[in-house]
Amino acid sequence: MPTPGEARAFHSRERVRSQRTVVAELFRTHSFEPEDVIPTATAFPYRTGDVTFEFELTVTGPAPAGDPLQIGSGPNVTLSISGTDLTLHVGGAGNDGVDLTAADAVPAEGKYRIAIAARAGTGEARLWVNGRLLARGQSVDEDFSEWSNDVDGAYGVGLTDAAVTSLLSVYMKQVPRHFNESLYT
Repeated sequence: MPTPGEARAFHSRERVRSQRTVVAELFRTHSFEPEDVIPTATAFPYRTGDVTFEFELTVTGPAPAGDPLQIGSGPNVTLSISGTDLTLHVGGAGNDGVDLTAADAVPAEGKYRIAIAARAGTGEARLWVNGRLLARGQSVDEDFSEWSNDVDGAYGVGLTDAAVTSLLSVYMKQVPRHFNESLYT
């Protein structure tokens, strides 16, 4: 049986560890295996609300490239990797979407925890890597009519020098409480 001091230390460590992940307090509503086709129309019948995606990306070579996550076409959510940069598109074309770039987001070979969140009603999107908020933006229209259309998506397909190495966790109608801040200073 742990002493009261040992129990406090354990719970303190667990609390700190849980705060290092962007999605610690969210309830996962969907998950997809790597190299899965994502049936957008049936998996996400309501694409006008908030959404958060989280997964692990492993960079295995010097020139990673491809789209680890792509949902929909036209209005869509697409995360692309090119070298050390990550680019995120959420929403439609022109004023109905937002494009974010995180330069040097994945600077070397290794594992990276990626989280993407979008608030449809305000047109805001965020991109975190390993708990750090690296990119944020808002559409000109200040909302997304929808963040994706019915076209099926893909998770972890067609990557070069990189692979997705975890389930894609989806949190419908939820954004992290850290939506407007970085977890680390």
